[in-house]
Amino acid sequence: MAVLGLISDVRFRTRIHDAARVRAAQGARDALPLAVPEMWMRRRVNSPTGLTHLAASLDLVVATLAWDAAPHDGAAAPTLFVLALVHLAASAAMIAFWARSVRAPHPLPVTDGLLRRFAGSRDAQAGVLLVLAAVIYVLCLALEIWGTGTDVPGPFGSGQLTPTLILVALTVLATAGCVVRAGYNEWIAAAVLSTGTAALWALLAGWLDPFGPGANAVALAVVVLSGVAVVVPYVSLRGRNARAREEAWHGAGPGVFMFLGLLVGAFLASALALGAGAFLRSGRFQTSAVPSDPLFRAVSLPGGAHDIAVPIAFWAFGGVLGLMAAVVMLVLIVVGLLKLRTTTIDDPAIDPTEECFRPEIARQRRASAFLQRAEPLLHFLAWTVGVAVAVSLALAVLWQYRDRSGRWAWVRGVLTRAFGADSVAVLWQVGQLIVLTAVVLGGTAVLSFAVAKAAAPEAARPLGLLWDLMAWLPRAAHPFGPACYSERAVPELADRMIRWLEPDGVPDPNRRVLLATHSLGTVLGVAALFHLAATGHADLLPQVRLLSFGMQLRPYFGRFFPELFGPDVLGTPGVGAPSFWTADPWKGKDLPALGAPPRSRARVLARVGVAGVPGTDAHDGARSAAAGPLTALLGSDPRPAASSGSDGEGAAQAGRAQPVWLNLWRRTDYLGFPGYSYAQDANVLDRLALEMEPDSYMAQVATHGNYLPTVAYLEARRDLLLNW
Repeated sequence: MAVLGLISDVRFRTRIHDAARVRAAQGARDALPLAVPEMWMRRRVNSPTGLTHLAASLDLVVATLAWDAAPHDGAAAPTLFVLALVHLAASAAMIAFWARSVRAPHPLPVTDGLLRRFAGSRDAQAGVLLVLAAVIYVLCLALEIWGTGTDVPGPFGSGQLTPTLILVALTVLATAGCVVRAGYNEWIAAAVLSTGTAALWALLAGWLDPFGPGANAVALAVVVLSGVAVVVPYVSLRGRNARAREEAWHGAGPGVFMFLGLLVGAFLASALALGAGAFLRSGRFQTSAVPSDPLFRAVSLPGGAHDIAVPIAFWAFGGVLGLMAAVVMLVLIVVGLLKLRTTTIDDPAIDPTEECFRPEIARQRRASAFLQRAEPLLHFLAWTVGVAVAVSLALAVLWQYRDRSGRWAWVRGVLTRAFGADSVAVLWQVGQLIVLTAVVLGGTAVLSFAVAKAAAPEAARPLGLLWDLMAWLPRAAHPFGPACYSERAVPELADRMIRWLEPDGVPDPNRRVLLATHSLGTVLGVAALFHLAATGHADLLPQVRLLSFGMQLRPYFGRFFPELFGPDVLGTPGVGAPSFWTADPWKGKDLPALGAPPRSRARVLARVGVAGVPGTDAHDGARSAAAGPLTALLGSDPRPAASSGSDGEGAAQAGRAQPVWLNLWRRTDYLGFPGYSYAQDANVLDRLALEMEPDSYMAQVATHGNYLPTVAYLEARRDLLLNW
């Protein structure tokens, strides 16, 4: 994995001359995030954060081993345990200090003192933390190998508890991520959620039983008040945000993505732990010579194989996850049966030349609309993961402390009275078998299917598609993410435009660039246009025009990443979340344009002192070219036109400005969306492409590809090049 990561990292690293151009650029203080020069470079925060995460991982391993060895190894193990916790706290404090600034400080000159250079270098600070963690880890290994309690039998108690603690921490972080964009302070949210989780843990584990029922009642009250202290302020803050409808999940996007990451991580960890545990518990036959007869050997199973215990958190999460997956599949089947059989999507109207294919087009429109319900489906899935994790953690804590309190015995007693003692024992064994089979074989089947599909050249490319979706965003503050191909593609695309428009470094007013982008390529194309403005080449943008088709900027990227591709960045109106239950998920979802900038953008403008300056653009209160939306950079206005026409002469006669950005889409495209509106009202941005394949031998409905041979593409290209 390290070798593959290094290869992909080198392959997608920003080219040297592109990086030199970025370092020489002076970014505008009020620039949009896409127009920051260093946006698509490998930021220095990646490496220090990654080193610190590795150091913290070593600390966790040392703390786990030392805690288990403490009863047998005298003062050495507790000392290492304390050292690991202190070092872990120092690493967390260092990351929290770095989090106060997104960008790393510039390296200090070599002539400065060693201490001052160390204080200004995050790489040096992270390196020292990692070296100290490695030293503590080596000492722990020495203790485990040569310690006096090495051969003492006993359960690995700390290893049983560690997965539960990690799941709790990840759940708290994901839940806090759901409320921070509404204006809830992330530190307060994490503290409140941690307090409530600790109280719930103490309540389930029976730690407060010696203090009487009153202590348990207080713990329950703390749990309830913690939930209220998070939900009530969040709902109030979200109601004050006029931009909440323009953002996915009303601004809870970070939390939703973290819950989905928690789902994938916990599923893979459960599959690995349960599979490895089953393999080790099965044991292997051991043979030994029979002293009385050298021709025969005795066969036996190794001792201790059945004593290996897989942490209960993996069993609980795997079982609950299986039930939740069944619920999600049931909901999808119900929605599919309700919406794919009789409903018809008539907006926009089918072209008269394709009226004879209405049944086929209507069927594909329903199928595409069904696939476009990704946002509400992910919302439901995030809730499902949250519930699954909460239930599995509760079961894990009850099981872990079953000898301390009688709560697990009470649960078992309820099941025994309902099904009988023998039935409960059988259900427990059958449940373990089902969970083991479903998780291990399910994970193996998914990976095998993806690899097999990727290896077949004529088949779809699921792994490639996932890579495209996951690896386009820079790895700022995400050191273990996949290599970002955009870090090379965006500066390289901008460099090619610069080299064409400025041959020999001198602008050529007679040269033009028509940037045609399809699907995810539109994200890279728009980012490259902003990169031109970021590197001081905004004067070249009038010589560039954009033709997009099959894009997802407005409903997906604009809602999931509003600071990067939201309405204030594109210059187009926002769109609401698709409906999960209606036949047309986008009907009535167009939102009116808002004049006030988002809260995060308003803070930036206020900090640089350009908000409210007389004479600035009312849309975003900006003065520099790098702070304007895409439509302002290209000099276009996507508002509805007075009249429509497909050719450039009709547009000129209607008094419209010549278009500089056109977008093609069709309703049968499951990944292609309009850039301005779903309504049939004319605007100078969106144009409809025919919904039947233009060059197919047999009549076939067009979906996400093959826009280039369409008449709409040829007309759009002609209109963009007309009199230019």
